[in-house]
Amino acid sequence: MRISQWTGTLSAAAAIALLAGCSGGSQLAPSAAGGTNNGTTSMARHGVNPTVAGPFASQKLNDAFYHRPIVDAVRVNPDRKKAGCKKAKRKGVVFASDNVSGNLYAYCGHLGGVLVANQASYRMVSGGAGWGLAVHGNFLASGKTGGTVTVYNLPALTIKSTLTLAHGASGYNAYGLSWDSSGGLYATEWPGPYLDYFKTPTVSGGASCSNTLTLMSEAYYVTAHASSADVYGFDGFSSQVPAVVENVTGGNCGSFAESMIGTFGTLASGTGFPGGTTVNNTGEFFVNNQYGTLYDDGGYPGSGSPKGGCAWGYNPNDITNINMSTKQNSIWGTDINFGQSPFETYVESFSTSITSGSCAIGSTNGPSANVSGGQELGDASWPNTGGN
Repeated sequence: MRISQWTGTLSAAAAIALLAGCSGGSQLAPSAAGGTNNGTTSMARHGVNPTVAGPFASQKLNDAFYHRPIVDAVRVNPDRKKAGCKKAKRKGVVFASDNVSGNLYAYCGHLGGVLVANQASYRMVSGGAGWGLAVHGNFLASGKTGGTVTVYNLPALTIKSTLTLAHGASGYNAYGLSWDSSGGLYATEWPGPYLDYFKTPTVSGGASCSNTLTLMSEAYYVTAHASSADVYGFDGFSSQVPAVVENVTGGNCGSFAESMIGTFGTLASGTGFPGGTTVNNTGEFFVNNQYGTLYDDGGYPGSGSPKGGCAWGYNPNDITNINMSTKQNSIWGTDINFGQSPFETYVESFSTSITSGSCAIGSTNGPSANVSGGQELGDASWPNTGGN
């Protein structure tokens, strides 16, 4: 599918309620094409290629994204009285960003995967999110429609700073966010080829620098580790529109350079669609394909030749992002079930032991919570003891 670039802004849709329970088994689907390493290094490409795809692999979800009504968010009061939330710092929190409502959801009790009673939310911040999420220390970065990123203090969820993307005024949003070890923050500018860097993200202001990627035309996700960052997106310069992961050095306002890690299927063949990347505290790098496959791509920055892969079952499921759990023993994914009306979106856990066949449910024994009508694009864990 090809969708022309959307350059407007959407205000948040009406706030939506959490449901008390959820179902969640994914059906096994054929594995998408594995990663390939084509050995490509930085090449001369100029200009911004037209956007090749929407945020989702599912055409149904993209149709809803581009044609949703524009409605102001409903202001709600934070709720800290749910079961198991009084010791949130000890038990851990998983955050989810809903692109429909623009709300930020925080689910408590997920340090190692123990489900909170009634699967209730710890807090909802109306209009507090919408795009990517990333945690560093006691700070949460949250992308918002309109080209901004809000940095929250944790666990209070009070606003620390507001950041502005270099091209945010032109309709670009922070789909991917990742902190580096120095406390700097990377942000992709979807649906463009831009990678921004904020040297002091706890201070309000614009990007310290903005890099134009040449190995992809549409940057979705970013994962920083050690002294570099991996970016996952589409190469719309190629007729097959491969889903590619590239490594960037100097993206933190240094000497900028790119190198190709590998290709994980193509949009043209229906085998590849960016679905998030994450790295654990030992440096193991994981890649998710929205067409149904989760890969272990070996040690960071990855190889493009995965050590293993498992199928989680695309259609009616669409896992749009992944991140490591606090204990590093499972991977959290935001799963939208587009086979239901309204859509159901889950925060779901998968085992990091990836070999073959169907993906194993992680230590949480399945979904932690669901939102009716939601389209979650980002998730993050706190405390964060590994990568973003």
